[in-house]
Amino acid sequence: MERNLPRKIESVAARVRETLGIENVKAPCLATLLEDGKLASIFPEFQFERVIGDSWSEGIEAEADIDNCTLRISEKTWQELKNGNPRARFTIAHEIGHFALAHRGIRQRNLDANNLTAQRKQWEKEANQFAAFFLAPTNLADDCDSPSDIANEFRLSNQASEARFKELESDRRRKRGIKRPLPDVVIDFMREQELRGSHKFSSIEDKDRDW
Repeated sequence: MERNLPRKIESVAARVRETLGIENVKAPCLATLLEDGKLASIFPEFQFERVIGDSWSEGIEAEADIDNCTLRISEKTWQELKNGNPRARFTIAHEIGHFALAHRGIRQRNLDANNLTAQRKQWEKEANQFAAFFLAPTNLADDCDSPSDIANEFRLSNQASEARFKELESDRRRKRGIKRPLPDVVIDFMREQELRGSHKFSSIEDKDRDW
C-alpha cells in the first residue's frame, strides 16, 4: 500500500465534509444528509434506496453500487442510522467512502467479509479509513483525551473509537517529535543481545525508537 495513502484518504474525507457544509460538526446526522440529497452535490446522480423485506441475504447492511451511483441500505440499518447507532453510522460512512475513493463495482457491507480478493480487501480497508476520518476528523477530535471521549462526542463504537484514538496519539507524537517507547520485553531482549555481543546499539535512544 502507498505509504501516504492514509493522509490522502483523510484529505478526501475532509473535502467531502467541507462540500457538505459539516466541516465543524462533530456528529452530523447521516440520515438527514441522505434524505436532503446533499451527496448529489458531490456525486452526480447520487441516490439512495432502502431495501425492505428479505430481498437481501441475511447479514448485508448496505451496499455501494458505484457504477449506478446508488447507495442501498437495509431497512434495519436505516432505522438504526436514524437513531444514531454507532455501527450504522460507520457502515454508511464506509459506503460513502467507496464513492469518494472511486472504487468500482458493487461493494457490500456484510457481517461476513471472508473470502474477499486482495483488491477488495484493500478497498474495504480504505473505506474503513475514510469512515474513521469522516466521522472523527483530526481537527475536531485532536483534543479528545480518551477513546470514550471520541465515542461520546462523535458517536462511534468503542472499537472504532479505540482505533481512532491510537491514530490520533500517533499523529500527536509525530508532530511533537516524540518517539513511542518499545515494550519492556523488547527492550530487555535488545539488552540481552548487547550483552551477548550479537547487536550493538549506539545509544539508549535506539532502544526507544518508534516501532
